[in-house]
Amino acid sequence: RSPEHHRPEAEATTTSDKLIHRLRRQNKMVARSYVVFLVCYLIRGCNAVDVGSCAVYCQPGDDCFPAAAAWEALAAQLSPNALYQVPTGAELAALYTQLCEYPGDVEIISRYGSPFDNLTNANPVPTNPEFDADLVTYMDSLPWNQDASGERITAPWRAKADLRPDEFLGMHLFVKDTFSWAKVYGFHGLCQGATHAQYVDLNPKEELNLPAYTVAVKNAKDVAVALRFAKAHNLQVVVKNTGHSYNSASTARGSLMIWTALMRSTPTINTDYRNTCGQHISELSKGFGRVEGDVPQGVVIYDAGTPFREVIGRAIQDGYYLVTGDRPSVGPGGGWLLGSGLSFSHRHLGYGVDNVVSFDAVLANGTIVTADACSNTDLFWALRGGGGGSFAVVTRVKYTLWKDSPIQDLKMHPVNMLGQPWFASYGICDSARFAKLAEATQVSDPTFSVTSMLAFWPAKAGQAADHDFSSCPEGVPADKEAWQFESKDLSSDEQALCVAGKTAHLCGTWGELYFDFQLNADPRWGSHPGPTVQFRGTRAEARETWLNRLDEFWNFPGAASLGEAFWGSPSLYEVREFESFQDQRMRDAFLIGKGLVDVYTYSSSGACPTASSAGECVKEWVEDLTGQTYVGPTTGIQFTDAYPIGFDIPPGMCRAILGVTDETQLKSNPILNTYLGKVMYMLGGKVNLVAPDATALGPAHRTGAFYLVSLPPSYCVLGFDLGGAQVLGASFNHWSLGGLTDEADFDAFAWGSNAPRLKKIKAELDPTHVFNARSTFGYLPVCPKPSPEPCVPCPAGSKAPERKLLFTSLPCCH
Repeated sequence: RSPEHHRPEAEATTTSDKLIHRLRRQNKMVARSYVVFLVCYLIRGCNAVDVGSCAVYCQPGDDCFPAAAAWEALAAQLSPNALYQVPTGAELAALYTQLCEYPGDVEIISRYGSPFDNLTNANPVPTNPEFDADLVTYMDSLPWNQDASGERITAPWRAKADLRPDEFLGMHLFVKDTFSWAKVYGFHGLCQGATHAQYVDLNPKEELNLPAYTVAVKNAKDVAVALRFAKAHNLQVVVKNTGHSYNSASTARGSLMIWTALMRSTPTINTDYRNTCGQHISELSKGFGRVEGDVPQGVVIYDAGTPFREVIGRAIQDGYYLVTGDRPSVGPGGGWLLGSGLSFSHRHLGYGVDNVVSFDAVLANGTIVTADACSNTDLFWALRGGGGGSFAVVTRVKYTLWKDSPIQDLKMHPVNMLGQPWFASYGICDSARFAKLAEATQVSDPTFSVTSMLAFWPAKAGQAADHDFSSCPEGVPADKEAWQFESKDLSSDEQALCVAGKTAHLCGTWGELYFDFQLNADPRWGSHPGPTVQFRGTRAEARETWLNRLDEFWNFPGAASLGEAFWGSPSLYEVREFESFQDQRMRDAFLIGKGLVDVYTYSSSGACPTASSAGECVKEWVEDLTGQTYVGPTTGIQFTDAYPIGFDIPPGMCRAILGVTDETQLKSNPILNTYLGKVMYMLGGKVNLVAPDATALGPAHRTGAFYLVSLPPSYCVLGFDLGGAQVLGASFNHWSLGGLTDEADFDAFAWGSNAPRLKKIKAELDPTHVFNARSTFGYLPVCPKPSPEPCVPCPAGSKAPERKLLFTSLPCCH
């Protein structure tokens, strides 16, 4: 050995010594973790070594990864055909595209045709003789386009929720609208819900991020066997239900996936349920209810993989209501429930986590347990809001049922008038229109907020602070052209200047009214993503709690003319009334569930010439198009779904919950106009009466006001001040990877003050980090493999390849 080799690392001077020193420092933590892992592995005393910032697992290619014989032994203990070895490389990429990705409208139309694209514009129903009379009757029965009096409106609006039935069917492709079932039940659970989630970081330029094996579990025993195997062999485990996700929380490269979507059952109802504390279901209202005295009526019991389609179907069969999502293929035993359970009815009945009364689950060590208010209480607490894939695998759920009621579905046109609306076909209150007013009145650096619209801008236009358009020089504008003041010279056109000033006041008044609705609406009002809000109750109750205020707002000179000009109706809003939850599910053909459209369209779709039901049609086209065996449901109704391509949000955007800190300041902030039209879910109501630590759910859900679709990443910081509003955190439902600049902050951002208790429970229930996936609680990235040190060729015949050579500090290697 050379003398230089014995020099302390801190004194290294040669290039090779510096390189070795740098590599050793870089690998120090990783090397330590692998040493600990090898000791643990040899004595079978621990696994998934946690060194603080990463975890070590046995992965394909490692000496410790189970051999083929071990996997064969596992398969023999599971339900038949449950275990699947995932291909790799180009083969996997090609199969994923073939089996999981929607091929596009052009290919589908080329393959199966588009039978509904030449409908005659018959109002109110299609009259194409090729279609079954039942389809015509069904479409004519839909409660579409009702104005405030309940009368039908036939104006041809273009927004999807406003289409006449013939226009709606003109957009219908059966394969496209049922493609979710191919993703949910396809390719042994590998198909991901989020766009590009099959790649690391959801980036198509990165490597595939898919497991090495999947287990399609059919029962709790399968789950227990798979988890014991994973623990014995130090495998990383990810859990996937139906895969409706905006992130990659149910996949990881080289892992073992436990896929619960095939753990389906026929839901049952128990009206005399008692938990292990002895409490009857009627005692578990927790302060929720539609009206005074409304208490839970029973529980619906279902296995974790049973989709909403079947759970809802069973509940409505007996006339009950339950807090749900909308899409039929979502699994109410997966991430929707464990992450929060958002719904249009959560403001008066609680989130999904407030409605579950018992879980059956399997712990990381393979133990099968029941968790409720008096048994395994820490686990029960953690599963109600702590998110899926972190604490246990849920196998069965007992969930609250409520009394049914009518449902009012309300579309308010001015929602689309604020800021940059989702459906930017109106834009009456878009600040870009008022730039001409600022120019004409010589206001530099103008701001357009609710407050400034109410007083400042009408005054600058020389108008009283009202929206009485009859007081303008030429009275109420006669047509749309006359309403469009932004196209005129306001410095010389007094009528246009007056219209601009009055419109500013109108927009400010509407913003103030709608802001108050979002903050303080009766808890029976709520929202689901889309252009409408919903109310559970009678039309009279809806009028008393909100519609009367809308009528008062719309009672001004020029209201009818403005409505006709911009959206083709003198009315401010339309209401579609459903007499029950069942009626909504069956006849609401304009929301994601699409009612019973598939029942009446499958036979004309061209996709399934031999099928005798919508479910059989799904099976037929899936097997024809992909070549794989369809393992999903085929009986029953409501197979039409949405999102054939995937779940995503604009690149680089964050979804977050906002709290209001100062109403006066926020109304003076132009940002309010931007976001009022983009509220995804209304929060507040009775959920804010629940203690923030009653469940593991992030406290922002109990204290926040709005759940917004998208914010710039720079805003996605806990406590970020928007001026009258504050970012309070994330919702596990709908979380995407595009938000946080440092994902190490995700636990605090999503779970806030509940994170420390969750961390303690995670350490107790899963001390070796068997469960581990990105965007789940307690996530640790997998430690990188130690990099080999550089070396030089050893002399021929050398028997000591690791010895140091004379005149160099580098080891020799063969």
